[in-house]
Amino acid sequence: MGLEATSRIPPAIGLGTFRCTGESCKISVRTAIESGIRHIDTASVYKNEVEIGEAVRSAIGDGIIERSDIFITSKVSPYEQGTTKARRACEQILERLDIDYVDLMLIHWPGVARQKISSDENAGKRYETWRVMEEFCDQGLIKSLGVSNYEIQHIKELLSYARIKPTVNQVECHPLYPQTELKRFCLENDIKMVAYSCFGVGALFNEEEYPEVYQVARETGKSPAQVLLAWGLENDCCVLAKSEQPERIREFSPEAPGMQPIRLDEATKQFHYLSDDHKRILSRIAERHGVEKFCWDPSGVQ
Repeated sequence: MGLEATSRIPPAIGLGTFRCTGESCKISVRTAIESGIRHIDTASVYKNEVEIGEAVRSAIGDGIIERSDIFITSKVSPYEQGTTKARRACEQILERLDIDYVDLMLIHWPGVARQKISSDENAGKRYETWRVMEEFCDQGLIKSLGVSNYEIQHIKELLSYARIKPTVNQVECHPLYPQTELKRFCLENDIKMVAYSCFGVGALFNEEEYPEVYQVARETGKSPAQVLLAWGLENDCCVLAKSEQPERIREFSPEAPGMQPIRLDEATKQFHYLSDDHKRILSRIAERHGVEKFCWDPSGVQ
């Protein structure tokens, strides 16, 4: 069976909004837009889509951006999987955002809430949810589809029945959890990886534990956060950075001096953000400490 493909890949750098709500969320999104960030990531379970929609519409109304300039990702939660629940979830996400369409809709997690991870029900509900999302894509209400926290086995299953191909897999990815095999599999199947928790939930800012990050920061003139985002970009991921501090959000902007590529590979047309030496230095983190995952683990979900 051939797969219909949608080509809407998120901008390289996005604002994560997990646990960002209320007025702080609106300020963060507005700051990100004014700073040149063009990808805003949210989810049904984040409970901030209303505020994000208000901030985006305000920026459009003020002439800062047009709707086509901004890329909005949202996600159907583990509580909303299955035909009926997923359809209502997509409707409600669109209602809360109130911005005509969603650029990218993801299945947030391969499992179903309150279901055993070993249950066959998980696979059945994933199938139903994907079919519903394809319907919304057909209507133009969602522009592209993807998944989050999917392991290789989950993606293989999805590709066996998907009419519309997943464009991204959003997963935890950082120097302590580089996701090498998953990244290779996604690349082979033309699926873009989007990295969340790029800072290892803040653990990688511990200079005593991870001096490699600070060595590269000193040698490149980047901040430690910019080094970690550059690592993700260098590894062919789109990256999500989370902060509610305006100065930090501006630091993540693709227009910030520390976020500029250092060269363009003429053969591959790929931008590079770190030298080979600095990539090797950062690779030592996992070699020295071992692989460490900080966020939820989907590997056991059937």
